[in-house]
Amino acid sequence: MTLVAFIFLLGYFISWKNEGIGGILMILAGLFVSLPLIIIQGNAGSVMFGIPLTASGLLYILYWFDKRKLNRKSQAKGKGKSISDEIIT
Repeated sequence: MTLVAFIFLLGYFISWKNEGIGGILMILAGLFVSLPLIIIQGNAGSVMFGIPLTASGLLYILYWFDKRKLNRKSQAKGKGKSISDEIIT
């Protein structure tokens, strides 16, 4: 298993519980895929291999920020209640 595949799988497993760290690992995997090809071969077209990983990493981070913002609002309104508690009640 290559290093890129390991980082890719690690990012998905970690993002299951923590979207922010998983998103950062996905972005790093995208950079590890595309940057060596650009530096060694000088082929800027190799960026397209890292774009899906980088895009998914950015989406994970955006979701993580949005989730944190919703948790802060719900805790301020409900005095410590989580979002799932408010949905149930």
